[in-house]
Amino acid sequence: MVSSRFWPFGFLLAGAVLGPVALFAVGAWQSHAQLYEQAEETAKRQAAGFAEHAEKTLQSAELVIEQANQRISGLSWDEIRTSRPLWEDLSRLDKQVPEVDAIFVVDAKGIGALTTRVFPSPPVDFSQRDYFKAQLRDGLGTYLGGSVTGLISHHAIFNMSVRRQSAAGGFDGVVGVSISDYFERFYGRDLMPDGFAVSLVHDSGEILAQYPPGQAARAEPIPPSPSGLFTDADPASGGQRIVAFQRLASYPAYVAISVADTSIRNAWLRYVVRWGALAGVSAVALLGLALIALSWMRREADAVARQQETYASLIEEERRRKHAEAALVETRKLEALGQLTGGVAHDFNNLLQALGGNLRLALSRTADERVRRALDGCERTVERGQALVQKLLAFARRQPLQYEVFDANARLEALRELLHQSAPLVALKIVTAPDLWPVESDAGQLDLAILNLVVNARDSITHVEGVVTVETSNVILNGAAGELDGPFVAVKVTDNGAGIPPEALQRVWEPFFTTKPAGKGTGLGLSMVYGFARQSGGGVSIESEVGRGTTVTIYLPKGMPVQAYGDQAATGRTVSAA
Repeated sequence: MVSSRFWPFGFLLAGAVLGPVALFAVGAWQSHAQLYEQAEETAKRQAAGFAEHAEKTLQSAELVIEQANQRISGLSWDEIRTSRPLWEDLSRLDKQVPEVDAIFVVDAKGIGALTTRVFPSPPVDFSQRDYFKAQLRDGLGTYLGGSVTGLISHHAIFNMSVRRQSAAGGFDGVVGVSISDYFERFYGRDLMPDGFAVSLVHDSGEILAQYPPGQAARAEPIPPSPSGLFTDADPASGGQRIVAFQRLASYPAYVAISVADTSIRNAWLRYVVRWGALAGVSAVALLGLALIALSWMRREADAVARQQETYASLIEEERRRKHAEAALVETRKLEALGQLTGGVAHDFNNLLQALGGNLRLALSRTADERVRRALDGCERTVERGQALVQKLLAFARRQPLQYEVFDANARLEALRELLHQSAPLVALKIVTAPDLWPVESDAGQLDLAILNLVVNARDSITHVEGVVTVETSNVILNGAAGELDGPFVAVKVTDNGAGIPPEALQRVWEPFFTTKPAGKGTGLGLSMVYGFARQSGGGVSIESEVGRGTTVTIYLPKGMPVQAYGDQAATGRTVSAA
């Protein structure tokens, strides 16, 4: 019989053994449940974030289809197949939106008429594609197709398309875009925790994109609810997978985020092994607990950091997409305004020419001094109207330009005195870059554009410390100033005036829009600068902050040295954009 005096030691020994074991068992059970809960919450958050990204991406692709459909509106199939300028326009539109792999047009018989992959398009038969059959049969608006192998690209793609309407409202082919590996590349940016997988799945079960790749060709049906969480068999491990899904709001597809329970179990076993090793030695139990707690906190911090990086990446993707969409819409608006303005200005100019001719004829046939004075006033009014027409034609890019190769620094030096006279109450600084590239454009129109910008800068300055700076430089552009690319000469006009409010800054290129008081400006100065720069093959940008001033930069194409052009460059050449 054991003496009762050993009982306290027995209890201590039992406590030393059972205490760590009990703590180990409770901790293991809690960590097992916690790891599963965390995996489920992570999967649901990832599914919601990636679904929002997919929705925005497909909306961008749909906007590209709309732009392409409008571009080919009214064109015959022969023009669509053979027009190199049309193909180049659509290729530029394709490159502006990285989500889109190619733009295509298929005629009413299912034969490919145009693809931005190659020019001219090979006569491939697409009549058996799902999108062609659907648009031919029903015309359901925007159609999102399943995953296929491209007949021209020969790699995995999926397509979005709309029905092309004939003049009578019938079926006249299909316009669409192909999307290749954009989603895989996006998902592969280390956006998910280890062990997780993502799939973009069509409602038909076709997997449109997945990462890591090669999981399955089709997905199992999911519940009909907008979002949810369920478990499914995992053929790779023979166990189960936790699957969170989120349907897209506007398209027949959903995003599925999954993680195998073996991954969670392996993480849990690693956790339990660490606890088991420490539980065997009661003397270091507290130290072991502290180390595990610290390791857990570190993993939690890493998980939070990855989530924050994912969120930041999605926000940046959305910001970039919105910027691209706004640029497309703004270009469309200015192009439409240019076409309308050019047509009105052309017709108005014809009327003014007829009126001017009749006034000159009337002047030649009368000797009455009062009548002649009245006719002289009418003729001056016609001349002012013709000057206004020229500004409108400049915005519409229909004015004739006298192209020549010249030195922009020399033009600025020649303008120095006139610019000082135009802005006598401000400090005018002219900064010319050494070794400036030659410019190929209309030198007279550049002089007029610089003068317009300096006068605008002068009018925006209301304080005595006003400074206007005109500066030249060589620049290599890569998508700046209206998607310009290559070498350009920049002429920049900067002032420290009142600046332009953000809501007005979006409209400064529109004809007749001005922030000046009534009677102080026509609203044609900046629109003329915009039209001149675009017609010259360049562009223009503006930056402004209220109370800090404005900077307008004209980008003109770099020209070859004068001797490289021979007599043609020396005399100039007149080009008018239709």
